[in-house]
Amino acid sequence: MSVGPLVQSDGQQGLSPASAQYHEKLQSELSNKKDVAEAAKAEKKHDLFANKQTHIDPPKPAYEGLNFKDELVLSSMEWEGALDKKGDNKDLRFRDKMINELKGNGEKLRRHLGQKIDFSKRLPQLKEMFKFNLIRSRSHNQYLSRFAQFKVGVVGQILSSMGVPIDDLKNLKKSALKEAYETNKEDMSENVYAQEVADLMLGGDKAKRTIEMCAEMQVQLTQRMNQIGPVGYWSTVRVLEEKITQCQKIIDEFQKEKSVLEYQVDYREQVSQ
Repeated sequence: MSVGPLVQSDGQQGLSPASAQYHEKLQSELSNKKDVAEAAKAEKKHDLFANKQTHIDPPKPAYEGLNFKDELVLSSMEWEGALDKKGDNKDLRFRDKMINELKGNGEKLRRHLGQKIDFSKRLPQLKEMFKFNLIRSRSHNQYLSRFAQFKVGVVGQILSSMGVPIDDLKNLKKSALKEAYETNKEDMSENVYAQEVADLMLGGDKAKRTIEMCAEMQVQLTQRMNQIGPVGYWSTVRVLEEKITQCQKIIDEFQKEKSVLEYQVDYREQVSQ
């Protein structure tokens, strides 16, 4: 029995034409189904991505969700009602009475306000400050004098509030003026002395400048003495008397220096013999 030549289809050998046709048709259907499934899968994936893009929520602002409400609760007191109330005549009378009592009493006013300033430990310093500024208030410089007068008033008020009697303040004033009076006399004596020494010992422009400076100082001391002590104390006659006194002092110092030099000369002569 002879068999015909085998039909070769799609790389398959030994299949009949009907089987080959069937296999070809099956492969074609499977390929089509596979393509359809892949196309449906791709379309579904595309639809899901598109649907997700359309439903993306917009970004929230940075301040959203923050609570800006001021949680600070102030006093619930109503000031308008507290300031103006009818029927408070009794309180008003008490207030007026309290004001009249505290008006002229600084110590009681400080206690009422809850403030207590203790200057008792600085009492000696305050007294010295009172005297110092009282002396400066008699200065020939107008601005310095006015400022010192203001400080005298302030320190005096503090001393009065601390219970220092007025008589003590008057005694401090007298003591300060007396001290300023003596200081002025000493300064004038030293100024006249320097002027006479410059006139005797120095020469030329240097002596002229020193004498001019001493003359200006003499004018200032005269003005200050007019404010401290009796007006016109440093009259022309008194200034001349002071010059005579200082010239005599210079002569005495020269005599003393001469005696010292003579003693040294005699001593050296005796030693050399």
